[in-house]
Amino acid sequence: MRLEPRRGVTLIEVLATLAVAGLVTLGCVLLLQQSSDESGRLVNAGNVSTRGGNGHDELRRLFRDAERSNDTTHAFRGDERSVAAMTRCRTSRGWTAPCSVIVTIDSLADSSIVGVQVDSGPTWPLERRRGAWSFRYFDHTSADSTWVKHWHTVATLPTAVALVTDADTVMLAVGPSRD
Repeated sequence: MRLEPRRGVTLIEVLATLAVAGLVTLGCVLLLQQSSDESGRLVNAGNVSTRGGNGHDELRRLFRDAERSNDTTHAFRGDERSVAAMTRCRTSRGWTAPCSVIVTIDSLADSSIVGVQVDSGPTWPLERRRGAWSFRYFDHTSADSTWVKHWHTVATLPTAVALVTDADTVMLAVGPSRD
């Protein structure tokens, strides 16, 4: 009696092939997931960096474009925690238009958030800074040219506004004083 060669595969060979294919597929899925996670982290880091840089630039621009107003309801005024002013804001079409802004500092023990409210809308955070920050105003018209904690003069704008803490100062030129 002659045995014919067997054709086909055994059940064990099929199971082994499926197991290897499953491990390869699992490895590919994990590799793609890791790549996607890293991509998400890079995008988030980029957004945080952009928001910080753009927030500071926007803050400088808002003060740079501040305008003096004879209307007492739109006068430049400020204290240690907030500044209200008429300035120019960007529109969705690319140009600027007059707007009313309130820039605030929300201080905690270890950090401060500088935010802006445009035309009575919601407050948007512009930047976060370490430490407790406050505003100061440079009065170039006084005899001793001092930095003051409050600004309520309707007739003039301060020369500069400063964000100050015990260890650092960031000066922002106001209105035409930048020229």
